[in-house]
Amino acid sequence: VETSIVRAGSAWRLRAPYPNPSDDVTAVYVARTGTGSKVVEFTIRDLTSTPVIGPTTVNVANESTHTFDVVGLRTGLYMVTMTVDGEPISSYPLIISR
Repeated sequence: VETSIVRAGSAWRLRAPYPNPSDDVTAVYVARTGTGSKVVEFTIRDLTSTPVIGPTTVNVANESTHTFDVVGLRTGLYMVTMTVDGEPISSYPLIISR
């Protein structure tokens, strides 16, 4: 799944976490064009919206794939939220399966 978002001078292309379901590591691809913010923040939250990983800040010049170690997470459903300039721009489900 890929999402394109245009915000304040930047266009972002985001892909859902993969592999999904995951049991050890998951990755998120993000690409950016334009002159706006270059920083994206990733947070993995449980279903009560409590952060369980992150927030992790990534400076994206053009494109980047960021990996997360999810070994410590229990089996279940989580949400990976991507934030730019303090505002969530996209969320994707992440299934942890053991």
